[in-house]
Amino acid sequence: MDRRPDGPHNHAVESRTKRRLSGAELDGLARRALGAGVVASTELTDGYANAVWRLTLDDGREVVLKLAPPPDFEQLGYERFLLRTEAEAYATPRIQAIIDHERAFWGDPLAEFVTPTIFGDLEEDDPLLAGYREVTPLELTPAARVRLDLYRAYLYLIMLVENGPRQYPEREYAPVRDLVNASLARVLDRLARCPAR
Repeated sequence: MDRRPDGPHNHAVESRTKRRLSGAELDGLARRALGAGVVASTELTDGYANAVWRLTLDDGREVVLKLAPPPDFEQLGYERFLLRTEAEAYATPRIQAIIDHERAFWGDPLAEFVTPTIFGDLEEDDPLLAGYREVTPLELTPAARVRLDLYRAYLYLIMLVENGPRQYPEREYAPVRDLVNASLARVLDRLARCPAR
């Protein structure tokens, strides 16, 4: 279920992190990195700061190209580390995908439910939870719900802080910021009402 403010994005959100490349530039990158040219490209516009394309190469392969922000862009410390980590991971041919690992808490599967259920709550009848439970049991105990709210608060704070360096256009970012603020307030209110342990 898509819980973003305006549903699935069919347009690219602009930010200072975006790099715009022509077809010729995409082709040049693919030839240097993969030894094959680009016959088709589609920008993957989901998200707020990514610069990602799906490329079809002239040798038949389909690949995903993710670009780092421009070299002169000042980044948050954790973002510099993550870009370096992604570059190392993607260099391994067996890696198929790494999604939102900067927002993942390795070792706690509950954290993986936060981004897909953003601005909402994980409910017992959520198809995502049902699919997960087909493979691994998972109970939404009161303690688990507190952890989910802590992870949500963390994500919402990241979304607010990231706007500083990324400088999203106000018209596009304002509804997101308002939704993040309201969601953060709701989560903090729930956490404040939790019994002390």
